[in-house]
Parts: sequence; C-alpha cells; structure tokens
Amino acid sequence: MNETGQTRSVPLERWLWRSFLRAAIVPLLVIELGFLMVYWISGEMTLAQNRASVTGLTRNFFERAARQEGTAISQQLMSVETLTRLFARQTGSALATPAQPDPTEVARYTTSPEGAFYTTRDNGGAAAFFSGHVPVGPAEKDKVWRTVRLDPLMKDIVSANPLVTQVYFNTRDSYNRIYPYFEVLSQYPVKMDIPSYNFYYEADGKHNPLRRAVWTDAYLDPAGSGWMVSSIAPVWLGDRLEAVVGIDVTLKTVVDQVLKLDLPGSAYAMLLSRDGTILALPSKGEGDWRLRELTRFHYTEAITSNTFKPESFRIDRLPAGKRLADAMRRAPAGTLALTLDQPVLASWARVAGPGWTLVLVAPENEVLAEVNSLHGRLAKIGYGMVLTLLAFYVVFFAVLYRHARRTSRRMAGPMAQFESMVGGIGKGRYPEAAPDSDIEEMNRLGTHIVGLGQTLKEAARQLETRREQDLALLERERALNREHQRFIETMSHEVRTPLTLIDSTAQSLERRADQMPPQTVVERAVRIRAATQRLAAMLDETLAEFPVDSSPQPVVRMVRSALARLPDGLITDAVHDAAEEGRVAEAAWRCIIDEVASRIAHWQGTWHSRLNEEAGTCCWMLQQVRPGSIGPVQLDMLTAEAEAAGGGLDYEEEADGRRQLVLRIPLVQKEAP
Repeated sequence: MNETGQTRSVPLERWLWRSFLRAAIVPLLVIELGFLMVYWISGEMTLAQNRASVTGLTRNFFERAARQEGTAISQQLMSVETLTRLFARQTGSALATPAQPDPTEVARYTTSPEGAFYTTRDNGGAAAFFSGHVPVGPAEKDKVWRTVRLDPLMKDIVSANPLVTQVYFNTRDSYNRIYPYFEVLSQYPVKMDIPSYNFYYEADGKHNPLRRAVWTDAYLDPAGSGWMVSSIAPVWLGDRLEAVVGIDVTLKTVVDQVLKLDLPGSAYAMLLSRDGTILALPSKGEGDWRLRELTRFHYTEAITSNTFKPESFRIDRLPAGKRLADAMRRAPAGTLALTLDQPVLASWARVAGPGWTLVLVAPENEVLAEVNSLHGRLAKIGYGMVLTLLAFYVVFFAVLYRHARRTSRRMAGPMAQFESMVGGIGKGRYPEAAPDSDIEEMNRLGTHIVGLGQTLKEAARQLETRREQDLALLERERALNREHQRFIETMSHEVRTPLTLIDSTAQSLERRADQMPPQTVVERAVRIRAATQRLAAMLDETLAEFPVDSSPQPVVRMVRSALARLPDGLITDAVHDAAEEGRVAEAAWRCIIDEVASRIAHWQGTWHSRLNEEAGTCCWMLQQVRPGSIGPVQLDMLTAEAEAAGGGLDYEEEADGRRQLVLRIPLVQKEAP
C-alpha cells in the first residue's frame, strides 16, 4: 500500500509472477526446505546417537581390554617373580653350603690395585665383582666359590623366560655375581657400595618386611643394560639379610614384548609405576605426552649412585595427565576422556603383583572413524540435494517466468480493448461488438461490456423520457400541496377550539374535587384529558396525512413525544438505543405509537421502555415491572393497523399479571437533500 493507505497497483505481468510465486513456488520451497531440515536434523540426531553408542561400546571395550591385558601382564610378571623366589632359595642354599673351587674357575679371577676382586674372562658362566668396599679376604673369596654353583641356574633362568635380560645377586658386603657375562671392572666403579642402590635396599627388612619378591621402579642399570625394572627378593640367613637376588627386565623389553598388544589403529598401551611414573611408553605415545622414552643409555662413565627416571615422567606432573592421575587414585580401573595433542580415551587397570597400572590410550577420531565417515557421506548427500534443488528452481523459475509473460500478453491485449470500450461508454460511444479472444472468460467479459453498453444506451433514452414525465407530475404535486395546506389550516382552526373548551372543563373538574370522592374525580379528569390528547393526536396525524413537507419522520422523536404525555411515575426506566436518524415512512405510525402509550397509561403500574434498532426495523419494547389494573385487553384493531403499516405488534402477559408489548416499526433511510 502507498502512503495514503490505498493499494498500489502493479502491471499484470508482475502480478501474475507474484501470484505464481505465492501459489506454487513458495509452498513448494517451504516443503523442500522442510524435507532438507528434517534430513539434516535426523542426520545430526543419528550422528549424536551413534557417537554416544560407539563411545559407550569403546569405553566398555577398552576397560575390558585394560583388565584383560593387565591380568596377562601380571601373569607374565608373576612368572618372573616365581623365578626370582626360586633363585633366592637356591642362593641362600649355596651361601650356606661350603664348596671346593675348580682350579679353572679360580684362574678366571684377579685382584685390582684398588682391592676389587673380579673375573677376567668369560667361560660361559657368570661374571663376578667384589667391589672392595669391604676388604676382600679369605672369607669373602669363600663366598665367591660357594656361589659359582649358581651359574647353570642363572643361565637357565635367562634362557627360560624371554622377558629376562640378566640375573644377578648382591651381598651385603658388595659382592655382585651377574649373568650374562661382561667386563665388570670397566663397568662397575671400584669400592662400589652395592647395598645403597635401590635394587638392594628395596628388599631389605625396612622396605620389605614381608620378605617377599618385589618390583623396583625404573632405574638406570649400573651393569650397563640401560633403563630397566627388577624383580628382587631377599636372602635371609637366620635374622641377617645376607644377599638380594634380582632378575632384570629392560624397559625396551617391556615396550617390545609386554606392551605388544593387539590394539586397533593408533591405540597404544603404557605402564605406570606405583607412584605414577611412566615405566614404559611406546613410540606411538611419545607425541601425545611430549616425552621420549628412555630405552637406551650411552654409558660414558660408571654409575655410582641410584639413577631414576626424571620427574618429567611423572604422570601427575604433566598438564594433560593430572586428571588421569586423580582418576586413577580414586578407582583401580576406569575410562576417561582426555585432550592431549588430540582428544583421546584412556582406560586403565591395576597390574596385580608389582602394583603398576596399565593404561590403554586410543585417539577419539579413530574410535569414531566409522561414525564420522557415515556422517560425511550423509553430508555429501545433503549437499547434493541442495545443489539439485537449486538447479531445479533455476530452471523452474525460467520456465515459470516465460509462462507468466506469455499469459500476461494473452490477457493484457483484450483487457486494453475492454478498457477502451468502457471509456467510450463513459463518453456516450456504445460498442456494437466485442474483440475475439481464445480465453472463454475474456469473450464473456467482452459480451457483457457490449451488453452493458446497449443497456446503458436504452436506459439513457428511458431516463430522458422519465425526466420529462416527472417534471409534469411535479407541477401537479405542487398544486395539490397548495390545496392540502388550505384544508389543513381550516381543520386545525375548527377542531382545536372545542378541544380547548373540553380541556378547560376537565381542569375545572379537577379543581372542584372536594365535592366528590377524590379517586373518582381524578380518574374522570385523567380520562377526559387522555381523550382530549387522543383527539389532538388524531388531528396531528390528519395533518401528517397532508404535510407540506412529506419527508419521513424520526421514530425516536415520536416515542419520546408519546412518553412525555404520560403521567409522572408511569415510566421508571427508558433506554433508547435507536439512532436519531431512523425514520418511519407511514404517517399512521404516529397514531399507533400514541395509542400504545395510552394503553399502558390505562393499565397503570410501572413500566420500562426500550427502543432498539436492528436490520432496518425499530423495536419498541414496553415491560410492566409492577402490575396495575386488571381488565380486558383489546389490541386486535391496533395490531391490524401496525401490520397494515408494514410492522407488527406482539403482546404477552405473565401469570402474575405483568404485561409486555413489542411494537415493530419499519424504517427508511433519509434521502439526501
């Protein structure tokens, strides 16, 4: 719409194009977009459900895998513990049993200038090293000869278990015997205090009061085998700790064999010590934890003290590992989502025996690879649907636009001719024939325009004839009106004079009421005045029969005039909702309205008056609130007069004597001046 509130017109072609858009394209587009929306929403819901399902299954799988593999590792390590306990018993027996050394065995030993007693060549047995921290005397050498008999057992232990790297025992006086053989003097420092190393003191009475086989944390092997963990057990002779035996497993062996698990994709396993230090970390996990596993060490000098993994290998010291460390402290097994270099799932389980923790780590993108792949395929299908839809609408728009232009031309040509025809009719040129069109409705419209032109032509001719006749009738009406006016003036003078005398007499009678019963005087006086007023009303209606101005009269004014002549207190409530403009065409209605008012005055009591207008009819409803006099009701003539005037009169009477009248008065519109 424009600024004045009027609808803005548009060319037919544009109107047709907009109609096509509203009727065809927009609903179709809404439906298509709805289908796409349903497709995308269902796809996202399916993806979310699949993610949740796969994640749940993966959590369960890795938790079970962690427990199973933890149990398997525990069994592997338990076999090493069993060998450790066996070796400890045999070592205690050997130390308690005297022995006579073989000369060839004795020939392998020598004493260094610093006082160390050690082997000098490999005969297929173990290497021995008495550091000299305690002076080496005959008793110390006797200890060496007693333990030579352990070499075959040590060889069998290394051969029996692929996890075992080397077997050894250490005595309280810093005697070490180890298999496989190596040059001990070049590896061990002279005066080495062996009981001060963790692979000894972690088995003593203070650290191991139960005297069982235990596992050490990862440390750097003084014997030159690099980073390792050891299964150690004490050898007690009575109440004295005589020696500690040990079986070494290198971290490389742990990574290569113990953690060689069949895990999908880039998933990997790692071992944590009791204090949360990473014992073994495969190369797959080095990038996630930003660490490089210490599987090798280049010995440039002897190891003279305990060397453990650095603090950087503590899981709780790593930014991404704090949540994992907290979770592992709260529960022995479980699964946790972490963010390392990428989102991962970490499942853990305790390894019975050493008390280590096995952690399985799997990248989340690989866990959800199939789900993401399915989502990608669904997304491609969705994009294809969108592109197809766009291509369809481009072609559809082009075809529809051509159709709109062609249709507008077919309609605009005849309509332009119709416009010219209608304009000619307005100027007095009436068409004789309509233009031909291939649209049936256009042909009918042209025929109607031609017919309308011919009808208007005939109407114009008749209108001219009627105008001449009306002029003649108007002149005759004016003459009649002048005669009516003279008649009315005469009747008014002749009738009103006696009415005035009657009214004066009635008033005198009212003033002399003391000469007769008061009620009788008043009733007679009221009846005389009512009769006088009815005669006056009849005179008014007679005057209305021949008015100088014959225009319809307002109904509301007639009703108010009739009610104003009633005794005070008769009408207790009057609500007149009818419009002031409502007029009645029949002059007889003034008499009917006055007669109705006189009837309720006769019935006395109290009344409510309601005047409403509805559908061209004015309804005057009179309801008696308090009953008055009781007597016969004669309304037949009044009802007949109302019906003759085009209206009606309805009468009802309640059981308690209350009456109701409804007068229906037809209205006419006031003609414009």
